[in-house]
Amino acid sequence: MVLLSPEQLNALRTFDSATVANAVERLAVRDPREGFASLELRCMFPDLAPMVGYAVTCTVSAAAPGTPYPLRHLALYEAVARAPKPAVVVLQDISDNRHKGGHVGDMISTILQRLGAVGTVTDGGVRDLTAVRRRTPGFQIFAAGSVVAHGIPSVIDVGVKVSICGLPIEPGDLLHGDANGLLTIPAEIADRVATESEAVRRHEDEVAAFVKSASFSLDGLRRLYGV
Repeated sequence: MVLLSPEQLNALRTFDSATVANAVERLAVRDPREGFASLELRCMFPDLAPMVGYAVTCTVSAAAPGTPYPLRHLALYEAVARAPKPAVVVLQDISDNRHKGGHVGDMISTILQRLGAVGTVTDGGVRDLTAVRRRTPGFQIFAAGSVVAHGIPSVIDVGVKVSICGLPIEPGDLLHGDANGLLTIPAEIADRVATESEAVRRHEDEVAAFVKSASFSLDGLRRLYGV
């Protein structure tokens, strides 16, 4: 795991996730078709600033009857308490019907935020969204959607590799997410992504200014794109 300084993490928060994704692509360390979640994953609070943090992973299920859920969550809470901060709790639902489980609500969000988490990510359901906003201001949630009841939510394994809507996530991965979606930032370039994101932003501003100017032409656009 590569840990960034508070200043580097703050710099990443100043860029939207689409710009960060472009920066990662420009640094050419992975296939541009990989490293981000599919459109099935929804940002539940799109008005919040970008979420940046280190993954604390677990598998979950809401389909096993008779499980005392508070006890099964203690191992997850302990892992969050030990993890680098800020933490993002990632829950992969491994049940046969992941759209019927509500794994995060206002109570769990309150506990996780107190332990140093800035958000959660799950391919299952979440609930209590209004109460989450009231109890845990700034806490972000990504999910497949919302569901009114929680079923019998259980934490199965903590600290394992998971996959969320097509995005593999390992414990300690650096995540960046906002209204555009969620991606991982590869460790080998994590300290360069903010600088590259600024370069992406400058280039896009230059192109947009030219397109809106009186001197716009397709030949000029080709020159800006280097083709």
